[in-house]
Amino acid sequence: MRRPYLTTRAVPSFFLAVALAACGATETTDDRTADPGSTGDVDCLDAGARDIVQRFGRALQQVSLLAPDSILDASLRQHYGELVTPALLEQWINDPALAP
Repeated sequence: MRRPYLTTRAVPSFFLAVALAACGATETTDDRTADPGSTGDVDCLDAGARDIVQRFGRALQQVSLLAPDSILDASLRQHYGELVTPALLEQWINDPALAP
């Protein structure tokens, strides 16, 4: 039987990664090579990125990692299926401790 456990470090790290990916953040550049007219801010106003982050947040509220395996499998597929790669989804199903 799988034992789903939430790790206190994995969930915040995951949210940070999603937020940075959604905002299009990249590695910082050396100040000497940066565009002098640039503010350096990352534009998070992109409607597509905002929509994905909001959908992911709603999915988080719908999936109980403590549910029985059969319910958890279906719930993960239903709520995250369109948001993550099939490989990542299978990884979460096989080891719910890795799921957000």
